[in-house]
Amino acid sequence: MKILIIQLARIGDLLLVVPIIRGLQKKYPGSEISVLCRKSFQEAMMIVLPEIKVLTLDSGQIIRTVSERDYHSSFELFKSEVSKMSEVKFDLIANLSYSPLSSWLTHYFAETSICSAVNVFGYTRHEDGSFNPNDPWSSYWFAQVGIHKNNRLHIISIWEQMLGIEAIIDVKATARKNKIAIHIGASKSSKTLDSWQWSQIIDELHDRFPSVHWILLGNQTEKEKSNEIEKRLMGTKLENLVGATNWQDLQKLFSELSLVIAADSALIHFARLFQTPVFNISLQKEANFWETGPQGNAQFWISVWKDQGSINLSAVISQINSILMNTTADNEVFISEQENDFCWKLIEAIYFGADFPMCGDLEFISYIQHFAEFNSIILQNLSAKGGDQRLLHQGIDRCNEMMDGLGRKNPGVKVYYDYLCGERACIPPGNQDQIKQKMLEIHSHLKSIINPYIITRNEQVNEAV
Repeated sequence: MKILIIQLARIGDLLLVVPIIRGLQKKYPGSEISVLCRKSFQEAMMIVLPEIKVLTLDSGQIIRTVSERDYHSSFELFKSEVSKMSEVKFDLIANLSYSPLSSWLTHYFAETSICSAVNVFGYTRHEDGSFNPNDPWSSYWFAQVGIHKNNRLHIISIWEQMLGIEAIIDVKATARKNKIAIHIGASKSSKTLDSWQWSQIIDELHDRFPSVHWILLGNQTEKEKSNEIEKRLMGTKLENLVGATNWQDLQKLFSELSLVIAADSALIHFARLFQTPVFNISLQKEANFWETGPQGNAQFWISVWKDQGSINLSAVISQINSILMNTTADNEVFISEQENDFCWKLIEAIYFGADFPMCGDLEFISYIQHFAEFNSIILQNLSAKGGDQRLLHQGIDRCNEMMDGLGRKNPGVKVYYDYLCGERACIPPGNQDQIKQKMLEIHSHLKSIINPYIITRNEQVNEAV
């Protein structure tokens, strides 16, 4: 059996695929697994999974030509890149990128496969080229997963459910030394701490634990930042390896470390592959720890803050101190601000059959009434026999705009609107009657899941009395 995994996102997302590949290897022993990723990440994948085939794509160059509106060059580059890979025919294709470019790649590989029963998971394209989420879990991803949304399922769990496998997250642990590494960088500066904040943490902890060997990690672009930290910590036992390590160096180092401290970065996930304990400082403005935080049986801790400016360094230092003193439980999440559970409970009810949560938010109740009214108008227009179809379609479009606007005003209503968008995206090409029937089914179901929050006329009268 030949399996293709497509993951063209950042290195952190790519490393999260490793437990999925191990799960596929267990479910399909003897299968040939290939991973398609960005060229710059090939070395990392070959280190953590030397037994698989790593295919690469210069996705950055393709995207650059598109952004420059050089569509002809972009198309020719795309054809040139994928033609190198078309000799292999796959039995199972899993697109874990969830991007427009990857959906075209998935469609291409599925269409060129000699296996008529090829199983395709993740974003792809319909036969007419329109977007196709393709399966229920990818539709869920399209609607509810991402920054500033309310999903609390880890993406590894979503992939497990989608592929029908059990991810294998951890490998055998090794002996540890009294070394702690701090990864000072991330894909964006706003996803991590600044040099002053890192200096304060190291300075305080060094005083409390003088025998610990502290190591700074990062890439070459973060060298200046590491130099600033060194200047602030003159006399501290500190090894600066920023810009001086490759993936092989990190593999050896991580097998020895007693702890890795980092914000939302790839090294958090790289550390997990070697059961290295991690302390993740997660900034919710840039990442959702529920979706991409550390997982597994080895020790991890997550400290959650809104953004870089909201971090309470004393609290973070206290949390790390408790870990090093062995006075805190494993796999604990420290959340600085109480989260609103309503939207997540609403998602659980809509998608997974849980009870609909009670709601005391009068704004939500008011907006959802209007949302339901616009949905009822759409149902009436879809059910109409005869009449001016052009005007009916214009009415549907106008209602869609109003429902979108209501979703932008209230997070609970947005859960419903995003659900609607995800279901609509799954409608395949067809004639007008077929598409209308699918729309009727979607909006009828939407009506049924809105009903728990609809106040009837009698209830309104009783409330007024």
